[in-house]
Amino acid sequence: MTPNFSAAKTAAVLLAALFVFAAPAFADEAANLAKQLAELRADVETMSNELDLKQRGLKNELDSLAMQKAELEIQVRKEEMRLQNLHASLERQKESLKRDSVSGDELKPLVLHAIAELRTYIKNALPFRVPERLAELDRVESQVHADTLRPARAATMLWALSKTNSGSPGSRASTGRSSPSTGKNNSPTSPASA
Repeated sequence: MTPNFSAAKTAAVLLAALFVFAAPAFADEAANLAKQLAELRADVETMSNELDLKQRGLKNELDSLAMQKAELEIQVRKEEMRLQNLHASLERQKESLKRDSVSGDELKPLVLHAIAELRTYIKNALPFRVPERLAELDRVESQVHADTLRPARAATMLWALSKTNSGSPGSRASTGRSSPSTGKNNSPTSPASA
């Protein structure tokens, strides 16, 4: 038993010596592995935090874009409503113009009659810018005949022209008094009463 015991004792001593000499090497390697593991964990934690920040940033950006989209959709709806209102207003104005043109057709003969009366008055009144005034009447009359001037507008122009005629220098037409030379009343017949 002694030889086995000494062999076992020798093996135990050798193992103890191996552990004594190898333990610091394993300890250094274990410390290095622990240090690397701690660094890797720190890297993972940092990357996880960066990922969370990026995710939050993207979520905020998506939320902002969704709000902008909603605002733009509201603006589009408002513009569509405004466009519909404009179309409706345009249709109402077209209808109003149609109604005016019907009354304009009725007014046209009256305006033409007033032009004829005013032309006669200008020719028989005092000679104040007669060619210019007759040219203006001709222009209005041709526009009424060509339907490029609405009769209502022509009546307004004739009224203004008759006021200009009655207020001409040296004319007694503005007062409605008789001319001393003719004894006739020089007041013009207003286009509206024609």
